[in-house]
Amino acid sequence: MKRTKYILLAGLLILGMYAFFQLNHNSLNCKEMSSSNPETENSTYQIIETNFFVLKIPEKWNHIFNGYGNEGDPFGTFQTYEGLIHYEYGNFAPKYINDDELKKYVVEKKKINGLQVNISKNKKSETGIYIPKQSKMKTSLTFYMDQSVTNNFADLMKVIKNIQFK
Repeated sequence: MKRTKYILLAGLLILGMYAFFQLNHNSLNCKEMSSSNPETENSTYQIIETNFFVLKIPEKWNHIFNGYGNEGDPFGTFQTYEGLIHYEYGNFAPKYINDDELKKYVVEKKKINGLQVNISKNKKSETGIYIPKQSKMKTSLTFYMDQSVTNNFADLMKVIKNIQFK
């Protein structure tokens, strides 16, 4: 009886380690490349290519495509050392368009990579990013308001600066 318990525990431990390794070391549709930007001469990036856009993300981020939501909108997650960044490419994601006193956030509008980008911040130091449909976009792109977006803000701005929509 004790032996069976230990074998079962060892099996669960091995399975858990395998799942952890797969989540932390594999991403969907990624190709590594060295950056040619002099500012990040020694850095490497991953190219994430989906049916909708191409992103250049930091090497240490993991991309997990979560599929299509109930409304059919694609969504996913970036795992970073500072937390998870959730995104959705669709019409049903939150739209940070104007200041919202009820939800208590303020919106700053910027032009990045020729795109209108709305950056919202609340009093909890959480940041959300909304890119309305424009140019080649088929719909809008939202990075959900969260502390992780705040913690990764500089890197996320670089991602948006280089995003290419299909």
